[in-house]
Amino acid sequence: MSQQDPIHSLFAGSFDPPTLGHLAIAAEALMGADELTILVAANPAKAGSQMFTPEERIQLFRNSIAYYVAQHAGKNDGTVACKIADALQNGEKKINVITSGGLTIDTAHTIGAGKLVRGLRPNGKDLDDENTLAYINHILVQNRQLPITTVMVAAPDPDHNFVSSSSAKMMQKVTGNGDDLTDYVAPDVLAAMEQRKADMAALAAQKAAGEKEPTNQPSPITLSAQYETPEHTTASAPIVGFMPGDFSLFTNAHRDVAMRALAGLDKLVIGVHSKAGNEYFTPAKRVAFIEQSIAAFTQEAENSNDPVLKKVATSLRNGSKSIEVVSYDKPFLFAAQEHGASIITRGLQPAINRLTSETSMAQITRIEANANQIPVSTEHVTTPVALYQQLGTKDVAEALTTYGAESASAQKLLPEPVRAAWLEQQRANARIGGGGTIWVQKPTEGRST
Repeated sequence: MSQQDPIHSLFAGSFDPPTLGHLAIAAEALMGADELTILVAANPAKAGSQMFTPEERIQLFRNSIAYYVAQHAGKNDGTVACKIADALQNGEKKINVITSGGLTIDTAHTIGAGKLVRGLRPNGKDLDDENTLAYINHILVQNRQLPITTVMVAAPDPDHNFVSSSSAKMMQKVTGNGDDLTDYVAPDVLAAMEQRKADMAALAAQKAAGEKEPTNQPSPITLSAQYETPEHTTASAPIVGFMPGDFSLFTNAHRDVAMRALAGLDKLVIGVHSKAGNEYFTPAKRVAFIEQSIAAFTQEAENSNDPVLKKVATSLRNGSKSIEVVSYDKPFLFAAQEHGASIITRGLQPAINRLTSETSMAQITRIEANANQIPVSTEHVTTPVALYQQLGTKDVAEALTTYGAESASAQKLLPEPVRAAWLEQQRANARIGGGGTIWVQKPTEGRST
């Protein structure tokens, strides 16, 4: 593989204030990037309702990073937290914190980030919001022809599933006890929140006393030394993703997710589970179909209007990115480790049951990864193609059984190598069934085509 371009990701939010959940997402994001920029959104329209100014939030995030590095560096415990803290300390990876009031997409383009990272919690509101935002970003990158992809990262710790800046502020307001927040924000953030709370109480008292223009204003927050971004001193290893599945039918939705995932990686390994049930083709055939489908895509996407797919196709042709298709017969976490992956790539359909399932699987994977000292993160990728979003492999198989492999829907849903193989099997089954029947009998491993 040729020299890779550094993977630069952007993680945007209000971060008012930054929480330990935000830090965990940032660490997960850095598993899939050489450099991560934290974008503190500056919205003048909301200035009066925010606890901290954008400049203060930058300081608080930097101090939270310093706290995170101090807590986890040098532990050698095989966790993502330790790996990222060490990488930040030795200059292998880089993190920046900036602010901007413009569109996130435009900021990403300005700083050279090709990957947007979104945190994802297992609730319907998050799913709706993030899916809508991902689609809007897709329209924006299409209109601007910017090769910027979006990935979603679930909170790795179930305790952070419902932690947000808003919930931290609400807890402070309801309980009145800063000690209740020690598991949710870094010490400097907690101190700043308590200081700001006291400032606002003093202002309220002055107003209650009848002062039209209170003399006391919120005082500048006091912070310890901020995190300083080290220079890159160590070359980063290639960032490899592992996309597991049985791929009994490798669909265009699978291919779309794989290509968008590869946009934010150096290499993607697509793993075909050789012992999964409900297969229509042997593992060897499935591997071959995926390889053929990727090769066909590389040629087709040269004329694509989608800037992400077009760039990935170019990168595959010039060797700066690569895809390998393998079969595996063990838990995917261990297969990913064998192939040097730091990222588990998962497709995500915009349905609450799929969100709950995928976030739970990501957290279970983290438990097993920590127990086995395998530092790996999970990235979820959605497809912006509306037709693919709600269709699973079973739906595609049903459409093929109903309408046949020569139908218009089959041509939209399957890469040509897979469609052609299904059509051949369909004709063979028709001969077995007699009378030109178009039903598809699921073949045994010995009869698979």
